Amino acid sequence: MSELCVRTVKSTGVPCSSNRLSWGGEIGLPDPLSCRRHLTRAERLAFNARGTLNTKQCADCKEELPVSEFYWVSKASGILRGQCKNCMRRRKAEQLDPEWVPGCSRCGHLLLTRSGSGRRLCETCAAETYDLSEPPCGRGGRRVKLKSCTLCRGPKERFERGKLCHACKPWALYAKSLRRFGITPVEYVAILQAQGGVCYLCGIRPEGKRLCIDHDHALPDCREAVRGLLCDDCNYSRLPRFNEDPVMLLRAVEYLTVPPARLILSPQVALADVA
Repeated sequence: MSELCVRTVKSTGVPCSSNRLSWGGEIGLPDPLSCRRHLTRAERLAFNARGTLNTKQCADCKEELPVSEFYWVSKASGILRGQCKNCMRRRKAEQLDPEWVPGCSRCGHLLLTRSGSGRRLCETCAAETYDLSEPPCGRGGRRVKLKSCTLCRGPKERFERGKLCHACKPWALYAKSLRRFGITPVEYVAILQAQGGVCYLCGIRPEGKRLCIDHDHALPDCREAVRGLLCDDCNYSRLPRFNEDPVMLLRAVEYLTVPPARLILSPQVALADVA
């Protein structure tokens, strides 16, 4: 019985909606299952073990071929090579040519010289991948270049794990908001100091929790949309009550300073307040 795949495509975020077969009862997996493209590794291993999934797409020729047309990487784990046997034979035959030169495994550009075995990268990709400032090890290998900190975009040390450097570790719980607007912790502290270390509207000093990043909702989430730092009450309750309308806020200030009812009920008090 054919049904539609309910899993979403990661690149687009929309449902796959391709035809699939109701195979859950055959291998004991819960329905609904996905199509063959969106099988998880555990489901694919289960299908290979039962012999249900008997076809695979070649990474080179893009043809849907039987599983018998692929070499095994590991029979114990049920992993097959990405290229079919014919494409593997073609690659081996090309490498026997004395004029054959390998291509970069990342960008595909042909290398000028034919080097030894291992992963071959051009100079540009090697500089982006490995740390060339350190000397190579005994076998010629190099350490992979560390990615920069996702908050301050600065370098990280070798012993540090995760996406943040040592200086940004205390900001881990607030990192999502900082990344949303592209603000570094140093810039956040600079804005807070410019406000006197308090909420800009009510003047309350934060205790145990950092102030919220207030932004202009008419603009996309970026650095230019940030307006300041507010407490939870001002950001989620007080300011939204006026729909962030400057005219309404000015009328509220006028209403508090010169109430209109005093002009009728107590005109002398109203004139004294104005004076």
